[in-house]
Amino acid sequence: MPVPGLERPPRLKPRDRVAVVSPSGPVPKDRLDAGCAVLRSWGLDVVLGAHVLDVEDRFEYLAGTDADRASDLQWAWLDPGISAVFCARGGYGAHRMVDLLDWSAMAEVRPKVLAGFSDITALHEAFAVRL
Repeated sequence: MPVPGLERPPRLKPRDRVAVVSPSGPVPKDRLDAGCAVLRSWGLDVVLGAHVLDVEDRFEYLAGTDADRASDLQWAWLDPGISAVFCARGGYGAHRMVDLLDWSAMAEVRPKVLAGFSDITALHEAFAVRL
């Protein structure tokens, strides 16, 4: 399916509120704290997804359940006060929760920055095609 013209989100500026979520692998608290400190040093107001530090019981390479990871991402995207969504890390797991997102609701929201790497590429592609 061809990707239509993409609309750029507004640039981030000091005092913008940004969310950090973990749609793939778990992130150690010290690394999360260090990354959030960098974002705060840029003047951003950082909020964390409810499950950002979760680790799935059976599969410790996942940052919590598929449903919880999807819930955090969707919450961050739908919240009108959040200007950007930062993924705490890549790894494995983002593609497992893509079909759990409410794409219709998410399409109603203005574009936002979605920042991440590695496994997060699955989300970049899904957002480009579906939103």
